[in-house]
Amino acid sequence: MTGETTADGPRVLIAEDERMLAKAYGRFLEECEVTVVYDGAAALEAYDDHDVVLLDRMMLEYSGGEVLSALRDRGVDVPVAVVTAVSKEVRNPPEHSQAVGIRTCTV
Repeated sequence: MTGETTADGPRVLIAEDERMLAKAYGRFLEECEVTVVYDGAAALEAYDDHDVVLLDRMMLEYSGGEVLSALRDRGVDVPVAVVTAVSKEVRNPPEHSQAVGIRTCTV
């Protein structure tokens, strides 16, 4: 399913290294045109004027924060949601997360 797109509607890029979670997110967004990738490097390669980006906080290659930072450096200013399974990051995002624009994480 890497790089695969589905449906029509707002274009959403999902970068999540847990394949079952990525598929679950995609099902919630069935009215959208969804592109799913499984690591940060693939997210940077796959981004193509998507309307929204959903990033896993901790991925292989590049973290969600690193992907967000690289997108912002490219001038990309779309909404980005960052999710994590590490509950302490929801309460207190690490300093490096705040530096790239992550204000809070969702578990």
